[in-house]
Amino acid sequence: MNLTKHINITLLTIPLFLGTISIGITEEDADHAQAVADATRDAQNYNAIYWTTSGALSIPASVLLVGTVLGGADVIWLPGVCICWGTLPTAVLLSSHFVEVSLPTERLIGKSPKYVSAYMKTYTTRVKRKRQAHVITGSAAGCLATGGFFVWLLDLRL
Repeated sequence: MNLTKHINITLLTIPLFLGTISIGITEEDADHAQAVADATRDAQNYNAIYWTTSGALSIPASVLLVGTVLGGADVIWLPGVCICWGTLPTAVLLSSHFVEVSLPTERLIGKSPKYVSAYMKTYTTRVKRKRQAHVITGSAAGCLATGGFFVWLLDLRL
């Protein structure tokens, strides 16, 4: 009789124990999913204008810098410019990846360590990816503007 009672109690407690384990895993997954969603939403609010402008200005700045150094009195010396066309844009693109991302700390106060870890990883990855896209977009716009300026300048000289 006593053995039957212990078996019944054991059989009744096993589903309760397994149920709490699955609830813990579900809450952990929900916490991770919430952190990813919050980080993705917050990553959209970063300084896109700064990185686009940096990319756009890197092309003409590179042209003027190289033209001044290699061209002497003529600021826009075409062969020197063509050799080093991508120096500053490449530096700006690399800095967009290596400049540290500042996290919104008010979003992390009182959160679990797993939430903070998932949030930091997602936020940093998304912001760096957006920075690089904006630098490339700005560089393309700067390249078109500088190329248009060269066409206009050559048209004036002819």
